[in-house]
Amino acid sequence: MWENGGTATRGIENVAEIGSIGTLRNEVQEQQNMGNVLDDVVGSMIGTAFGGARSISNEDLCVDASHPYVSGLGMLAPSPDWFSGAYNVPLRDETTMTWYRRVKVNVYAWDAGTEDGDNYQFNNPATTGGVISAFMAGDTEDAVFVSRNGDTLRVLPVAELLFELEESSEKCATNTEDPTDTFLITARRSGNLRRRDCEWARGRRRRCRMEIKNEDGEGSGRPVSEQCPVACAGL
Repeated sequence: MWENGGTATRGIENVAEIGSIGTLRNEVQEQQNMGNVLDDVVGSMIGTAFGGARSISNEDLCVDASHPYVSGLGMLAPSPDWFSGAYNVPLRDETTMTWYRRVKVNVYAWDAGTEDGDNYQFNNPATTGGVISAFMAGDTEDAVFVSRNGDTLRVLPVAELLFELEESSEKCATNTEDPTDTFLITARRSGNLRRRDCEWARGRRRRCRMEIKNEDGEGSGRPVSEQCPVACAGL
């Protein structure tokens, strides 16, 4: 969707400058049609961003073995072209192939590189050839998003993203494009790794089988659910 040093698409520019998501959603849909994106959700708008303000999506976000990363952004208003967000956040441990149960990410402010301006104002001159960049502390204490930490200056996060694994999801369970996959899930109580295999089941749903690995590498599987989320996450 976006990255540090990249050029903002028209959709990213519209979100950063005026808070409009229509073009970005069209861009995401194009990537979904090509198989590069699995799913997208939209959170609620935060009108007044004081401490404790929250934005919550009213639907689950689906991930699978081919799409284990999440990116997102939101406008910071009023501003020239500033936004908050994160990109390529991993929701799975690539070493154990285990889905994290909870992921918390500090979200910082970014400049989309599409409009000039260094204060909280709209309608600034357009930038030519700009790129997406993070705000840097530099040596100015009163710069935006900068705070003193002892003898040094640092850029503060403006928000926090929280992802929590759902044990089941009607939305994600009906994705028939995802092939059969195997995942290692860390058991909640014992901490042992358990392998889960997702298979097709009747009614366009997926059956999840759990296999507990023995010391000799052998194991026996048993059905644990007639319906699994795309990620086939387990107990």
